Amino acid sequence: MAAPGRPDFGISLPFASGGARVASVGGAVKAFSNQNGSDTILVPGRSGMVAMASLIRSANAPSRYSYVFHSRAGVKLISDSATGGVIVTDSQHEPIAMVAAPWAVDALGHRVPTRYETRGDRLTQVVDLTTPGITFPVVADPKTLYFWWGQAIRFTKSETKRVAAAADYGHAALISTFCGLIGLAPGVIACGLVTGAFILLVENTFKIAARKRKCVQINAPYVGIVIGGAFTWSMHVVSC
Repeated sequence: MAAPGRPDFGISLPFASGGARVASVGGAVKAFSNQNGSDTILVPGRSGMVAMASLIRSANAPSRYSYVFHSRAGVKLISDSATGGVIVTDSQHEPIAMVAAPWAVDALGHRVPTRYETRGDRLTQVVDLTTPGITFPVVADPKTLYFWWGQAIRFTKSETKRVAAAADYGHAALISTFCGLIGLAPGVIACGLVTGAFILLVENTFKIAARKRKCVQINAPYVGIVIGGAFTWSMHVVSC
């Protein structure tokens, strides 16, 4: 499967070689039978978002579901201990995608233990089907993949003023306002990894931009996205 808008980057679904499509809804939602007691469901969303889920029908189905990432630029998977997810970068450490923390629930909505394992370009979701009291089927989901390539996060003039003004009420208000205005995955991740230096960067940049009646643009993220538990971003004051 190629990523939306990114033909050089794709993901191989679990058991793809032996699967068969069994349903398609409106040309978007697709379901594949894995011929082993499980199905794979693919739901493309907006802005490069793709949700993929495994429907596990019985305890005899596999407990491991692997997704293989591939790109002409190479692929490296980085576990993100802060979010429980995985960050996908190319061979030059430029981020390509984020995989949110895994979850799995049974037919009654009860949580089923699950985790990720990474090896090379392969991300495997492991679901503990031996958990007592499971009511099948179980839905196991790497949640959502957010892709970004060459995107920048640009705040409008009014948003820039809002963040700058929030700084007067303390760092908690500043970060809450800043993070609340970001919808892209790099921002969501970084908001869970804020440090004192990051807070000062946000405060200074937004105050300067507001004073000059300009906007803030973040080119996010750059090489070395995780350094000491924080993101390295390029943050700019720009005309708008």
